[in-house]
Amino acid sequence: TDGVRVTSAEGSPATLPLGMATGLVVRWEDAGEAYYAPKTAAVDAQGNAMVVLHSIKGGRSLWRWNPDARSFAAEPLPQAAPAIMVDAKGREWAVASGVNVYRRTRAVEAWRLVAQVGEGLCDPRVLEWEAERSILIHAKSCDGKRAYIYAMRL
Repeated sequence: TDGVRVTSAEGSPATLPLGMATGLVVRWEDAGEAYYAPKTAAVDAQGNAMVVLHSIKGGRSLWRWNPDARSFAAEPLPQAAPAIMVDAKGREWAVASGVNVYRRTRAVEAWRLVAQVGEGLCDPRVLEWEAERSILIHAKSCDGKRAYIYAMRL
């Protein structure tokens, strides 16, 4: 191999090529739910996988891997945010339409609105720009005619 070590979200070695049988399954059948494709994914400060899923019934939730239960568990997102990120300090960020930016230091804390950027914007995405100690937020006008990129200091 090329020296790259690949592990599953629970930390066990994974073999290449990766396929559907290799990944962890977010199970929601028991809840009677159906979801569209994942919106965003991240890894929390403890190394647990997180994914935002959009329910066909409406609304989004954050599914986080619980290594003790060996399964994913759903938790609410502020304003049904489609975009999540974890920065180098382990803080969790959620970005919702508007654009409204939420943050929390630990998963057990409540989300706190820390910024409102732009107005009337939809479909936000977020990533850390570590070299500039900033996050970049990309969003589009809700009519889809314009795109915007904002930088926000961490």
